[in-house]
Amino acid sequence: MIKLLRGVFYIATEDGDQPRVRAFDSCVKHNDRFYFETSSNKNVYRQLKANPKVEIIAHDEAVTVRVTAEAYEEENPLTVEEVENVVGKYMKNPTLAMFYLQNATAHLTKADGSTETFQF
Repeated sequence: MIKLLRGVFYIATEDGDQPRVRAFDSCVKHNDRFYFETSSNKNVYRQLKANPKVEIIAHDEAVTVRVTAEAYEEENPLTVEEVENVVGKYMKNPTLAMFYLQNATAHLTKADGSTETFQF
């Protein structure tokens, strides 16, 4: 699953009564958590802070993964620094905020129609 989330994936949030979907281009696994980043001056940041429930979708030619989860901002500066060292390409920007997924359920559908569900 992390292979799919290292490429382009899409996160759906809620803006009042309107769903919003946008593309992200990087997710990293660190200490058994999945992290992604966004700018704290974007609408998606405000939407995540107001309602942490998200849906994520990613796919390639062999599998589609849909994740239902909650996204919370990482507040621990040591963890943020550790993940920044793993990601490495966008760091040291004071407007970036790091979020991790919690209470997540992933549904994988393979090209042959078989499915798999797991929680993390």
